[in-house]
Amino acid sequence: MFGLGADVIAGFPGETEADHRATLALVDALPFTYLHVFPFSVRPDAPAARLSDQLSPATVHGRARELRQLGEAKARAYRASRVGQTADGVVSGHGAGQIELLTQDYLSVYLPTTEWDGRPRCEVTVR
Repeated sequence: MFGLGADVIAGFPGETEADHRATLALVDALPFTYLHVFPFSVRPDAPAARLSDQLSPATVHGRARELRQLGEAKARAYRASRVGQTADGVVSGHGAGQIELLTQDYLSVYLPTTEWDGRPRCEVTVR
C-alpha cells in the first residue's frame, strides 16, 4: 500500500473556470489518498503578485473549498478500503490516554495507551 498525496494551489492568477474544472477532473481521476489545498494569496515580493488576472478572494476560497471537499471524499474512500487491514505504524504523537501511529500510507491510527507495548514502531489494524 502507498499513499499518494499532492499539494494544490487554488485560484492562481489567470486560472479560468475551465482550468479549475480540469483540475477537479484530474484530481478525481488520479488515485490520490490525500490533498493539501492552498488558496492562492498574494505575497508582495513574489512575481505572482505582479501577474494580471488576479481572482477575487471569494473565487479563490470557493475553488479551494471544492478541491478540499474532493480531497476529503477521496481520503474517506481510501481509508474505508483499508479498514480491517494491517499496516506498519510509527508513533507520531500521544495524549489523552491514546497514542497516534502513522502508517506507511499516511493514515493515522489511534490506540489506547493500554494497548501499546511501548515500541516506537509496530503493526496496527486500520480502524
